[in-house]
Amino acid sequence: MCPICPPMSPLSPPRDRRGLRLRLGENDLKQTEGTEQNRQVVRAIPHPNFNPTTLDNDLLLLKLDRPVVLGRAVRPLPLPRACAPAGTTCLLSGWGTVTSPQGESGPPKGRERAATRPKTAGK
Repeated sequence: MCPICPPMSPLSPPRDRRGLRLRLGENDLKQTEGTEQNRQVVRAIPHPNFNPTTLDNDLLLLKLDRPVVLGRAVRPLPLPRACAPAGTTCLLSGWGTVTSPQGESGPPKGRERAATRPKTAGK
């Protein structure tokens, strides 16, 4: 079994997850870099206490069709033992919509982004 734990929320409400594919090691959607790995999801198990309103316990365990190869582009993410206090600078990364401090937003740019931001209380 190859456990992967992405957020549950993009896959909510629960739906048929047959045919769900996972691409690991992707950094730039516009070019092939040689680090990409494609896997088929065999089984998806939501956290039993997932709350779609508050997004508490926002995890989904995925069983993949075959193991992934760990390397510089694919590696385990160490989870924190506790929440960081408000004001702590945290690293964020992802593909989602970009929103400026002025409230302007745009579509994902095709390349994974990373930024540091102070953690806010209760988030």
